[in-house]
Amino acid sequence: MATYVGPIYEASSSVNYWHNSLRMGEEIDRDLAKQFDNDENLGPYIWGQFLYTFILTIITVALYVILAIFKCCCRKNFLSGKAFDGRGQGLVVRIIFMISGGLVLSFGFVYLGLGTAQLAEKIDFLFDEVGVAITKTNAILNNFVDFSQDLRNVGESGQKFLNDIKESCVNAPVEVTEFCNQEVLSSVEKIVTGFKNTVADVNDLSNTFSDAFSGYPDELIKWSDIIGNALDYSRYFGIPIVVLTAVLVLGAILSWLGKKSKCYDCVQSWVIIPLFILLVTSITVVINSFISLASITVSDACLGGDPGSPEDFVKEIMDYQNVDQNTADLVDYYFVSGCRKYYSPLTSLTDGMTELSVSVTALSDLQDILEQNISDQTLMGLLTDLINAFNQTVTDGNTIERQIQCDQINPVLINLSHKGICGLISPTTSLFVIMMFIWACGLIMLITRAACHFP
Repeated sequence: MATYVGPIYEASSSVNYWHNSLRMGEEIDRDLAKQFDNDENLGPYIWGQFLYTFILTIITVALYVILAIFKCCCRKNFLSGKAFDGRGQGLVVRIIFMISGGLVLSFGFVYLGLGTAQLAEKIDFLFDEVGVAITKTNAILNNFVDFSQDLRNVGESGQKFLNDIKESCVNAPVEVTEFCNQEVLSSVEKIVTGFKNTVADVNDLSNTFSDAFSGYPDELIKWSDIIGNALDYSRYFGIPIVVLTAVLVLGAILSWLGKKSKCYDCVQSWVIIPLFILLVTSITVVINSFISLASITVSDACLGGDPGSPEDFVKEIMDYQNVDQNTADLVDYYFVSGCRKYYSPLTSLTDGMTELSVSVTALSDLQDILEQNISDQTLMGLLTDLINAFNQTVTDGNTIERQIQCDQINPVLINLSHKGICGLISPTTSLFVIMMFIWACGLIMLITRAACHFP
């Protein structure tokens, strides 16, 4: 059977884009692990991510100023029904307005139909994988508890049997005494001594697993529903975008056809336009700011360390945080190295299970010998209990041994990091692009809506 090795992370184009995107100020250190370790670096790192927010805000405010100038300094505004007759400059401006309105409507419907669905799906997948990781971790830790209890039971049964066999050998006939001293006692003592070493190895491995993987808060599962519902509701942000844009486009069509309505113009000027400015331009700047911040941070985690991957990021985190060596070795084996390194505790457990299986065979052979030489039903009952305890221990131990093989744990961690966390970047990028088109075309609609004709 081929030895399992974990896949190497391949960053998508969207992850590379956000990680390499421009930051504000001087060259920003993109090593996210280092920022968490040094509070002095965290401030500049976060501030550097506001470049998109700064640019979008400046452009939006500048166009609002132009809009205000057009409204205040021009006697006749576009779509008033008086400024243009549908030819020349008026026709060009109307066409630009209509195209921009059509694009806002199109992307508004896309956002309404798809919107956050892909992102919600990715977040559901992420939390599902968190749930799988927690379930597997709890199962392993619970089985370690059962296995440790089995080992204690075997230890107690073994010691009790050893004491009783010594007493039976002392009271045994002369022809049996030599057999007891040389074969029975030496065999049982060897089993008990070797068993103590196995107990120590298992306890160390159990504690290491507990330290490395038992830190998941139960609240993580609840966040799946909370975030999923929030994204579901946020999709309806597309409804006012579509409604407001439709009203403005309808006004353009009516004006183009020469049909005037003072009431309709009043509603557009004092209700629709202010709401359009608030929702389609201002809020999209805020939403895109959050999207860019989240995308940049996640991409820096996905390409952290050297040469750059979630595994390298975790390794750097452990280095900066001075994680316990046993825990670091375990995480390094199961995740960072992708099962490419040697992990001695796993080998020790395998060797211990082999010794336990050998001990069961030896005890079964000893049972046959004792039945022929010592007719002590109490002693034979103790030996039977000891063999049963060993068998139960071997069964539980084999279960744990299968559960903690790298091909059982590494895929869960890979799905959680590569497909779960890093997989969020693709839908956030799509959402960012949709909102950017709505923002840009919305601003063009406003500027052409306020365009004027000088007599």
